[in-house]
Amino acid sequence: MNRPNRSWSAKDKYDVIKPIINMEKSLSQVSRELNISSGMLHRWVEVYKKDGIKGLENKKKPGNPLMKYSRKKSLTELEKLEYENMKLRIENELLKKRIPNERRWFACNIQEQKQVRFEIVEIISNEYSIQSLCEVLNVSRSGYYKWLKTKDVLNNYEINRRDLGELIKDIHKRKPSYGYHRINAVIKREVGLVVSDNLVHKVCKILNIKSKAKHYKYKKPGEQSIKFGNIINGNWDTKRPFEKIVSDTTKIWFKRKPYDWTFYLDVFNNEIVGYDVRESMYCNGILNHRNALTNMLNTKIKRGYKDLDTIFHTDQGTVYSSMSFNNILSSFTITRSMSRAGTPTDNPVIESKNGWLKKEMYIDFDINNYNTVYDFIDDIVYDNNYLRPSYALNYKTPIEYRTQLGFN
Repeated sequence: MNRPNRSWSAKDKYDVIKPIINMEKSLSQVSRELNISSGMLHRWVEVYKKDGIKGLENKKKPGNPLMKYSRKKSLTELEKLEYENMKLRIENELLKKRIPNERRWFACNIQEQKQVRFEIVEIISNEYSIQSLCEVLNVSRSGYYKWLKTKDVLNNYEINRRDLGELIKDIHKRKPSYGYHRINAVIKREVGLVVSDNLVHKVCKILNIKSKAKHYKYKKPGEQSIKFGNIINGNWDTKRPFEKIVSDTTKIWFKRKPYDWTFYLDVFNNEIVGYDVRESMYCNGILNHRNALTNMLNTKIKRGYKDLDTIFHTDQGTVYSSMSFNNILSSFTITRSMSRAGTPTDNPVIESKNGWLKKEMYIDFDINNYNTVYDFIDDIVYDNNYLRPSYALNYKTPIEYRTQLGFN
């Protein structure tokens, strides 16, 4: 049935739907009597229920300023300039009125570019027609309207990425020193979610999450030790625990007071197997070194490695080079090895671990939660051995790596 085109004022619309609202007549009955589309009547009723009679007012739609140019087959030079000026005006509006959208970061590449364009169309659609904006931005109107209906609804892909972002923020809050590789390892271990390192890296970049740890620069090598040569000489391959042990002493600060922390590291799985912390003696405290060494030797005996050979590698520090210190080792199957003077790259395992631990202890741990430096260091050692995933161990913890291979 053909229906004549006519203009309806807000009062006319209300008069038409009043019997429907008052339940005097059905919608289909009014549609037949007045020869009006039932769909249009339904929209009027819904709008009235939501916004009242004000919602029934006719809204003026902006015209398409490009229409008079785009429909012509050929344009004069003046019309071409006017057409380009009009496009530039719209593009300037886009740049001025572009605002970020909370959902946009879930998408990527082409999808993200389209979302940006659709957002801009929505922002300035009250000044220019949607058709002209879509034409300038090279997007389809149907695509825009489809986006408009679903813009506040996340699909499964976007929900997963949002949830991943929340996991990353939680881990970064607990461990600010962790990079994206280690964050992904923690996600896999704690949640069981398997995603690529690249995806975690991308989400970290979007969330502006970066590891707060720093690295040290390379230094030139020095001279060999007179007493003990560099037996390891860059060969750090190990097949069992206590095959190669490294040690170092570092100065730490606890509540504005300096302390010396000496620890022993098993190269096999980066496990701290002995340590001691004392008030600072500028890293030359004899009691500090002896207690840490005794702690390591007791661990070696307790775990059943007393009679197995061990290469013990350190720098050329005063205590490490002393005869009294090395005489303690004579009762054990331990061979000494030393780095060249001033050459930390000869002992990269302990230097790297030392650097990471000193950064992480001030980033990931709150000193104010500890009463003594001993409790503080105990927690750091426990975190390193039982909780911290290591890249060299395929992102397993030292204890996890050792026990999975069947070693004590």
